[in-house]
Amino acid sequence: MHCTSMTTALNENCMKAIMKDLDPGLRLHLSRTCPSLRQLDQEIPLKIQNLHISTSRLHINTTTFKLGIVRHYPDVDTPEFVKKENSEGGTPYDVDIYGLRRSFKAGTPDVDYHEQQPEAAWIIEMERLQEELMELELYRNPDKKKIENLHGQLAPLYHKYNNTTPPFDNYLQLMVISKWSQRIEKMSYGKLLHQAMEYLVSRIFGRRRIFLDSLKLQGVPLPCDVHLIQVNGTCVTPDVLELMWYLLPNLESLDSLKVCDEDDEEFADTDAEMLVLHSFPGIQHLRKLKNKEVFVKQDCFSALDVLLLVEDWLMTGRDLGTCFKFEVDSDEMDQVLRCLEDIEKMDNARRAVTGFDFSPKCVVIPMPNNTMELMADYQQDSKDNNLFIFTLKVQNIGECVSVPCLAME
Repeated sequence: MHCTSMTTALNENCMKAIMKDLDPGLRLHLSRTCPSLRQLDQEIPLKIQNLHISTSRLHINTTTFKLGIVRHYPDVDTPEFVKKENSEGGTPYDVDIYGLRRSFKAGTPDVDYHEQQPEAAWIIEMERLQEELMELELYRNPDKKKIENLHGQLAPLYHKYNNTTPPFDNYLQLMVISKWSQRIEKMSYGKLLHQAMEYLVSRIFGRRRIFLDSLKLQGVPLPCDVHLIQVNGTCVTPDVLELMWYLLPNLESLDSLKVCDEDDEEFADTDAEMLVLHSFPGIQHLRKLKNKEVFVKQDCFSALDVLLLVEDWLMTGRDLGTCFKFEVDSDEMDQVLRCLEDIEKMDNARRAVTGFDFSPKCVVIPMPNNTMELMADYQQDSKDNNLFIFTLKVQNIGECVSVPCLAME
């Protein structure tokens, strides 16, 4: 009995040692196919190099989960373009019963925006396809395959226009592609794509501990019960930023975080060395950030929050090179000047100049360790004369030159 227990313990220890360094996609595959490994798999933190989650795609290193809407024709032949679309994973967007794209406004995910318009987009699309078809049919040697595809695309539009039932059903399809296997599952289309992806992400990552090198979130958040032990580079869209704030208190290490729109070219950049915020998140969130570089794009400048941030840095300390920048409209410069005046009134603060700019707009205060200082400064934006950049930076003592006390400009 004792020998059996030792063997079991040794086997478990061996499995732990093996699984902790396994590719996460392979681990998920083994956990799905070997029920005896599931509990052990849940206990061991996942190590992921690249995690990218959108409303229809989930990439975990080299493993991809594709959600899409496919059409099934039970009684008639499936059009060739639909066969191709289905084989590639289906449409990566939600559709109505006619297979036409649904469009949603933020805050109303269950209301089809196009259906509320005077001239719906699908009518415009139908007219465009009809014109294209007429032009093709006038050719002496028309492209029969293209004509067939156009007829296939027009068929659901005609059904919608005439309020008739289309000859197909829509299904939600999950395609899992990895180095080890490829599988396809079809299910009833009872959830919108983003809801189905949230459910899938919750099933895969719920209650797990994760080490991450690169994280990108587009429209779908991580579950609240995920414990991110370490994240080296993060990029999220504004709609999921609020959840990141929720996760930050439990995050042991976050090297960088970038926030940008989905259509922003920056989103494709895997190097998120600077956190770019498109709105002021408030002092309670700024305090949590471990980023060395933060840039708050044009928004209402809050002098009070900046002063509280300065007090927080002076009390708790920050690493050398930490730099927070705030884009400020010229109409709000009175707030910046008032903020600098209040910083100058703090203990041991002094006026200084930076580089070749001899106007005394800079204030420096010694940091707790007496080898570094906090510099507060503003400069006019080099590309837009109506914008200014207010900067808080932790630097070595002496980088700025002290000047006699003068009134602020």
